[in-house]
Amino acid sequence: MVILGISGLGRAVAFIPWPVVEGFTLGIAAIIFLQQVPMATGTAGIPGQNTLLAAVESASQATLPTVLQTLGVVAGVAAVMLLLPRLNKALPASLIAVVLATAAAEALQLDIPGSGPCRSPCPRRRCPPWIRRPWAGC
Repeated sequence: MVILGISGLGRAVAFIPWPVVEGFTLGIAAIIFLQQVPMATGTAGIPGQNTLLAAVESASQATLPTVLQTLGVVAGVAAVMLLLPRLNKALPASLIAVVLATAAAEALQLDIPGSGPCRSPCPRRRCPPWIRRPWAGC
């Protein structure tokens, strides 16, 4: 990637029509959204299944309280991400939204699906062998 950047090959993107770039981006966004539906509904997705079919199946198996609580958290995150930049553009709205949503979900003991417990112990930080940083313990 670095070599491609240095060579200036990134300028070739200027020759790709804007509708193609926009369509590609929208397609990737739709796939990512559909892949999150099983997690958001608290149902198990089937690995390797068509993304749209897995999302529809997960949504049909979901329980209403879980879906409503999850949608409430999503709406809260979206509200913070939309409103916070109007108050102060220097604050990282997405990071603050996630922290607030996590704190609210824990404080209210919401029954929403999560990513699971954190790994313990944390993996040891390692530097690549060609980089020596004495201040970072490498």
